Amino acid sequence: MEKGVQTLELDFLVFGCIPPMYTFPHDLTKHLCDGHIPIQGPSACIGLKSLKVLNFHCVDVAGEVLEYYLSNCPILERLLVRDSPSLSNLRVVGSSVALKYLLIEYCRNIKSIEICDTNLVSFIYDGDCRNLLLRNVLLLVEVSVSMPSCKGLPSLNSHAVFLS
Repeated sequence: MEKGVQTLELDFLVFGCIPPMYTFPHDLTKHLCDGHIPIQGPSACIGLKSLKVLNFHCVDVAGEVLEYYLSNCPILERLLVRDSPSLSNLRVVGSSVALKYLLIEYCRNIKSIEICDTNLVSFIYDGDCRNLLLRNVLLLVEVSVSMPSCKGLPSLNSHAVFLS
């Protein structure tokens, strides 16, 4: 991260994500910024400042970790999370979040996704979700939501165009 990485992609697809799946260390980001892991340079978090794209494929990552990256990566524009069993709740909230493109697929334990007051342009979701809230996302022009066992329509309160 000290090299100013712009794209971080962790792809651990092994024959359809059959375990063992890589588990993202939930406390890694805390340790990075607390200085517990030796990193050269004036600030351990400096690498997060240049991150634009973050892709997790078959990586078990919690919503808190994703929210940490959203809060601490000021130019993070693209986030992809595919097949992450620990992801249960995700909040993308606030105009300070730079995220423009969000794709969440095959995260089978998602209970809620809240996207509010952001500059998100594209949101693609494929999976089951009990609570999906999109509110005050005025720049959102692409929304694709596929919920195979949908028991009710999600709450959509935005200026968005449904594409599928």
